[in-house]
Amino acid sequence: MGRGEILAVAMELFAQHGYDGVSTADIAAAAGLSQSVVLYHFSSKENLWRDAMRGLFAKVNTQSLIDQDAYKELDVTARLRVAIRQFAHRSAQAPEFARVVTREGMAGGPRLRWLIEDLSPPMLDIFHRLIEEGTASGAFKPCSPGHMTMVIHTVTNIIFLLAPLTEIVTGQSPFSPEVIEHHTDTVVDLVLNGLAVRPATGPEKASKAGRPSPKKSLR
Repeated sequence: MGRGEILAVAMELFAQHGYDGVSTADIAAAAGLSQSVVLYHFSSKENLWRDAMRGLFAKVNTQSLIDQDAYKELDVTARLRVAIRQFAHRSAQAPEFARVVTREGMAGGPRLRWLIEDLSPPMLDIFHRLIEEGTASGAFKPCSPGHMTMVIHTVTNIIFLLAPLTEIVTGQSPFSPEVIEHHTDTVVDLVLNGLAVRPATGPEKASKAGRPSPKKSLR
């Protein structure tokens, strides 16, 4: 078993039990290796965790999408739709991502800051920039790009994060192709319909006309 196989085992154990709940001895045992072999490849648990996280986050990185010319030519709504769909499908293929982010997000501290500052920008920035662009152009309602980015990440990953609960409630595996596709469509519809700017008509328009204008948009 080589370096790649050790990383795969480590990724799964860190996602299941968290950083503090796993030792290099645990990883070695799960991989069927001696602890000295694991440390030969990675020298420390910290280095092994970081390399495992780099591999995990690369699985859901959508940077290759936004570099494509065909993507750049789409309008902002279409680009957001494509970005959400790509992120949802990649998240389904790497459910460990949501588990790690949830654990470290709850704990806080240096590991979380490293994940956000060093590994997360491609996944956070793509949605943040699209929301900003759509809001500035009038295609989307005024909203906080950061908050909407959190909403997209959370809603997308919830059924994969809580897979056993999802299966009990729905009677279906969240990892079946049909459920992944349906869930992706649902997330896209929720986000885009929630952001869409629609002209008020009838009683709604009259009601809004009587309201005082907000002093500033929520940013």
